[in-house]
This record gives sequence, structure tokens and C-alpha cells, in this order.
Amino acid sequence: INALQIEESAQGSSSKELSNAFLKQTSKKLAKLDLSKLFPLHRIEIWKQVTLIGLTITIFLLAITWRHSVSSLYRWSHPKTEFVPPKPFLLKGTSRHMHVLGGENVTVSFSALGEMPDSVFIEFKPIAFEQGRDSVILKTVFPSQGNNVLSAELKEVFQNYRYRAFIPSTKFWQPWSEISSKRYSISVTDRPTIEEFTVTIISPSYTGLTPKIQKANQAEIQALKGARISVQLNANQDLATAEMILNGELKNMEVKRNSANYDFIVQNDGDFSIHLTDDRGITNRNPIPFRIQMIHDISPEMTIIQPPPIVELGGDQSIEIMMTIEDDFGFSNLQLAYEIQRPSYIQVEPFISMFSLPIKDQNQSTQDINTTWDLRQLGLMPEDEIHYHFELYDNDVITGPKKSLSGTFIARVPSLNDLFHSFNEKEEDIVDMVELELKEIEKLHKQLKKVELNLLKTDKPEWKDQQALKETMEDVKEKLTDFETLTEQLDALNNSSEKHQLFSDDLMKKFQDLKQLIEEIFPPEMLKNMDWMNEALEKLNTKDLLAALEKLSNNLDQVEQELDRFLDIFKRVKAEQQVDELRKRIRQLVENQDNIDQQIRHTTPQTDPSVFKRLSLEEKMSQKELDQIRETMESASRDVKNVIDAAKKAGAKITSISKPSRGDPQASIEIETSNPSAVKSAINKADSEFEIDESVIMGLNKSSAEYKAGKAAAKKGIKYDDN
Repeated sequence: INALQIEESAQGSSSKELSNAFLKQTSKKLAKLDLSKLFPLHRIEIWKQVTLIGLTITIFLLAITWRHSVSSLYRWSHPKTEFVPPKPFLLKGTSRHMHVLGGENVTVSFSALGEMPDSVFIEFKPIAFEQGRDSVILKTVFPSQGNNVLSAELKEVFQNYRYRAFIPSTKFWQPWSEISSKRYSISVTDRPTIEEFTVTIISPSYTGLTPKIQKANQAEIQALKGARISVQLNANQDLATAEMILNGELKNMEVKRNSANYDFIVQNDGDFSIHLTDDRGITNRNPIPFRIQMIHDISPEMTIIQPPPIVELGGDQSIEIMMTIEDDFGFSNLQLAYEIQRPSYIQVEPFISMFSLPIKDQNQSTQDINTTWDLRQLGLMPEDEIHYHFELYDNDVITGPKKSLSGTFIARVPSLNDLFHSFNEKEEDIVDMVELELKEIEKLHKQLKKVELNLLKTDKPEWKDQQALKETMEDVKEKLTDFETLTEQLDALNNSSEKHQLFSDDLMKKFQDLKQLIEEIFPPEMLKNMDWMNEALEKLNTKDLLAALEKLSNNLDQVEQELDRFLDIFKRVKAEQQVDELRKRIRQLVENQDNIDQQIRHTTPQTDPSVFKRLSLEEKMSQKELDQIRETMESASRDVKNVIDAAKKAGAKITSISKPSRGDPQASIEIETSNPSAVKSAINKADSEFEIDESVIMGLNKSSAEYKAGKAAAKKGIKYDDN
């Protein structure tokens, strides 16, 4: 090696002779060497054969395992490249890139190459992802049985997505962080959709309602029958067609670019939906069903305040009508239908008619009706009855006005006989009530007397005496209420006589005086005495209680005397009234007959037959009234005869019989007897309604000075013997 180095650097050597000598010496030594000993050729041949055999085997093995070994060869050939560690399986998308219509469901699928995992995550991420607005959808799927397919469904897709399948590493020693498939895309084609939708409800003109607008978020449309529904919409794209399925029928909407509209009339309940098709032939998805609910126009209502169900007509023959009418939208008419029914003995067909009542404002939904029905033009006669009712119609011009009927009312034209009979019944009720009050006052007297005797026996009232006093006080207070009822009955009596003009002014004044008398029947100090007794009862002061009892007893005596006086005067007025009744009935009968005669004289052969028919009816009614008057007079005559006979049988002597006169309308019988109670009992048995003046039976005429003096003494509280 040294010789080789010297030879290569011989040009720069400082001693060339020395260098050449060393080179020659080295050459001689090399020439003496035996190369065959240093490099044996037979070994080289052996290693050549071994190498050839090894290469042949290696190439053969690589050929049969090429798929598995190529990766290793690639890694050997790129020693500076970093390679990812091998994974147990690969995920591959089988659905790959997809194209769908907006709103459809999408199913994506993957397969696994290698060991099948237990589960896989599938990620859906919007392409135009914006943090905070969009979200990533992550689904966990499991392999289906029988194959190695992993599937997931994404419902109602409306935007573009990228999706992939992946499995994250779950063990720290695994050389990979996750196994993921490629990212695939889902492209969405938008369907035509409704961006603006309005429903305008135009109610029938008679309702006066303004149009109502609803948006798409109200799927129920309420409208009256006959209302016009206007549907208008704007889509997100230009439309080729727009169809409405209305109650199962296909209706073509009017289309203009991206808008459409359609009008229809509501006839009943139903539904509709909108179906759009754009220029690409794509339809809208899941049209919203809209429900149509028809609102019924309700029937009108009325509340009758006046008149009452049954009324008796007075002399003015008019009926006050007061009512409240209500409807949702207004009225078209208010009618009064009536039927005039004649008495059964006349035997004529009823007369039926109707007329309209005025309504101030037909468009006002609630209003009061106040009017007067004048019946004078109907020519009503006594005992006629008018059966009538009210008919109220609303203003519904679509289905026709709806009608509401009231109940049947009755207005009766009473005859004089009926009026006087009713009046007499009311009078009898008053007489019965006063007589009952007298009996009750007598009971109160006994209660007070008993309490007074008990108080005289003790210095301090016992509990039972206190209770008896309290009960007596309550009874007295009840009497005050009873007398208020009596006043109301007298009021009703006066109102009835004034309404029908039954009696003369003089007789009416007497009834007014009777009313005033009953109003003043309780002494003003009576209430003070009752308060005084309550105070004494609380203090348990026997002396004060006895004084209060005495004053209360005196008050009751005064009330009793005034009631006797009222009853006496009332019976006299009643007797006078009965005579006045006959006089009025006869006078009215004569006037009616004169009127009939006058009308008959003015008839001609050309007179309408209905006039004769009416006159015939009036004549029949006059005849009936005459028969009733005659029967009343004959009955009164029989009653007087029965009373006289009964009095005579009881041992009485009839001293005089006076007939009614203008000055004294009462028929009176004067009797002398030594046994008044027997005569009184006999007269009551003969005629319980016959009025007995006891002073005459006792031989004392009420017009005498003695009788008047007795009455004056009674008013002062001085007791006297009636006998």
C-alpha cells in the first residue's frame, strides 16, 4: 500500500531515486508471491453457485407472495419515508356520492374490508357548515345480520352534506388514532315550496263583517256558509302548474310565474291541499291539509218582558209590548201572528192574521223593542180571546232567514159578568182574610192575658214566660206583614176596577177610603210599645213588663175595633157595589142594543153580508148578557125570600122590607126578635153570604144616636156590651 501511495505521488517527491528504489524492491517481492494460494478459484465457483441458488429461491418466493410482499419491498426501497402502521380493517362506502330531492330520506351504507367491527360511527356534516348555526349529525350503526353492510338513514334532507364512516381508537397501545372511510357527498335538489301563503275570508255581505286574513300557520279555516275563500301563494321557484284538491276534487289554480291563486265558496265542512309543480317537473313534498269548518248562522232569540202570558184587556183595548231581540248579524222582520177566537156558543171560524212590528236598526245585533198594540180596530167583543205569538227572522240571505217563535200569549176580552164575578171573588178573599185576622187577634189577646196572669204571680219572669212573650211579639210582627198583604190586595182591587171602569166615581172613592183605613189601622205608638216590652224583657223587670203588656193589649183592642169597623164598611160598600154592578150591566146592555138597532136601520140590500153576520153575533152576545142579568136578579130574589122564611121559622118578626133605591141601593129587612142568636144562625144557614146587621137584630138601628154613641165610646177604648 505504501508503494502504491509513493507511486501515485512520485511527481511531487523530493527524492525520486529513493522512491524508485523502493518501488523496484516492492515489485520484486510481489513477483515472488503465488496468487493461486492467496485466491483459490474453486471456492469462488462454489460461492457463485450458492448465490445463484439463493437468488432463484428468493425470486420464486417473491413471485408467489407478491401481493403481500410488495408493500415490504416498497418500504425497503424507501427507507427515508414514514409509513402508517397497518390497520385491522378498512371502511368503504357502497352508497358513495348521492343525489336526492329536498325533503326525502337518505340511506347511506358502508362495507368493512377485513375484520368486521362491532359498530361504526357515521358522520353527516353540512357542506356549508357554519359554527353555531349548523350541527354535525352523528349516528351509531351496527352491522346487519347475514352481510357486512353498515347502514344509516338521514330523514328529510334539505341541504347538502358530506358523510363518512369512522371508528376511533379505544386502546392506548393501538398504533392508529381512527379508522375512517373517504368522505362522500349528498347533493340536494330543492323542491318547490310555498314561501308566502294567505287565506282571505270574505263573509256574506249581510253580516257586515270585514274580510279576515289567515296565514299558513293556521290550518283550520272557519267561515260562514256562503263566504268566499281566496287562496293566494308565492313559491320559491317559477311554477308550471298549481293544483288544489278541494273536498276530493282537483281544481286548477291560476298561475303567474311563482305565484298562484284560487277562489271558492264555502258550502259545507271540508278540506283542501295545494300541489305545486315547477318548471323542472318537480313537485312539492307533503302538502299541508287545510281544514274548512263552516260556521252556522245561529237562529235569532227574543226575550218577552211584556205582556204576561195571559192578560185581560181593559177599556183602552191595547197591549204594551216590551221585548229584547238578539242575533249574531241582524234581523229582517219581526211579526205578530194572532188568531181571534169567538165564544163557543157563537160557532164561527177563528180569524187569523199577522202584521210586522217595527225594528229600529235591522243591522244591530241586540236591541229592545217597545211598542203598543192597539186592538180597537179588530172589533173585539166580550168573551173574545186573541191567541198570538211573535215570529222573529234573521237576515240570512244565503240559506234563507231563520225563524224563532215565541210561546203563545192570550189576551181576553172579559164580559161585564166575568169582570164583576172576578171582582167579587177578590172581595170575598179580603173578607175571609179580615175575619181570619180578627180570630188571630183574639188568640193574641188570650196569650197576653195568660202571660199577664203568670207575671202577677212572681217577682221575676220565668223562662217559659219570657218565651211566651217573645212568641207573642213575633206573632204581632207577622200581623204587620199580613196587613201589608191586605193593602196589596186592595190595591189590586182598585187597579182592576179602574182598568175596566167597573164602578161609579163615588164607589171608587169609597174603595180608596177603605185602602187608607187599612193602612192606618195600626196605631203609631204600637211599635214603640213593642220596643219598650223588648227592653223590659231584657231587664227582667216585671213592673215594666206588665205596663208594656197592658199598652200592647190596648193597641190590639184598637186594631180589633178598627178591623171590625173596616169589615162593616167593606161589606156595606160590597153590597152597594153589587147594586151598582147590575145597574152598569143593564145600562151597557141598553147601549149595545141601541147601537145594534142604529146599525140595522142604516143597512141596505147592498150592505156587505159580513156586516149582518157581525150584527148577528153581537145580538147573540147581548141576549146572553140579558139572560145572565135576569138570572142574577132572580137568584137575589130567591135569596131574600129564603132569608125571610128562615127568620120567620126562627121566631123573628119582619117589621119592614125596603127595596133598593137611588139613595140606598141595598135591599134591607128589619127584624124584631127575642132570640138573636137563633135568628142569626137560621139566616146564615139559609144564605151564608147574606150580610147581617146585628144592631138591627138587637133592636138598635145603626142610624140611631145610641148606636153612634156606642161607636164613639169604642174608639176611646171604653168597653161596652154589644147586647
